[in-house]
Amino acid sequence: MASLVRHGKSGIHYARIPMRGKLIWKSLRTDRITVAKLRVGDFHKGERQLVAQRDEFVAKYNDRATALLRLGWARHQNIKLRLTLKSTEAAS
Repeated sequence: MASLVRHGKSGIHYARIPMRGKLIWKSLRTDRITVAKLRVGDFHKGERQLVAQRDEFVAKYNDRATALLRLGWARHQNIKLRLTLKSTEAAS
């Protein structure tokens, strides 16, 4: 379940959703609550699709470490695998 958070001074709304035990934050770039409610649904749907694509890719290689090495991911504070299966297959 996604939640909306509003920054006190700027009034900008942020989406905050739990995925795989971590909280993912994203600015919705609006100070209007009605617009934020529409955008949070789109953000949540997109993140679920990314997780599903990542799981499908990892299952294809049967090993998360192999999949990550094959894609050449850099480690950052918040790792997000944002490639689609289509683009990873084209790169192979």
